[in-house]
Amino acid sequence: MAPKVTPKSAPTAAIASKTAKKQSAAATHSGSSKNGTSRAGSPGAFTVPGLAQKDGAMVAGVLQERLVALLDLTLTLKHVHWNVVGRDFIGVHQMLDPQYAAASDMVDAVAERIAALGESPNGLAGN
Repeated sequence: MAPKVTPKSAPTAAIASKTAKKQSAAATHSGSSKNGTSRAGSPGAFTVPGLAQKDGAMVAGVLQERLVALLDLTLTLKHVHWNVVGRDFIGVHQMLDPQYAAASDMVDAVAERIAALGESPNGLAGN
């Protein structure tokens, strides 16, 4: 005889339903836009508690400008680091590493703040 197939029990179905809802919610909040556009219009939109969506988007826009400037600074510091020449080469060369590290830390902090505001930080070249 073939084994008897029984439908899912009620507790198992409830667990599966909760898991599906959690996965759906996680997908809504973790997805980032490839073109740097806002997630604020999506059904699962979020921003910092106590901050209106509109205000969060405005702050994120200002932070996006700072992010671009900081990325430019990090690239400029590395360019100088790689191309410094002359009598004071070693002093300048060694001074630039901590400057680059500090600017890189700021880039990360600003990008994470933009994401916390419900926007997608855009660090792509040419945007």
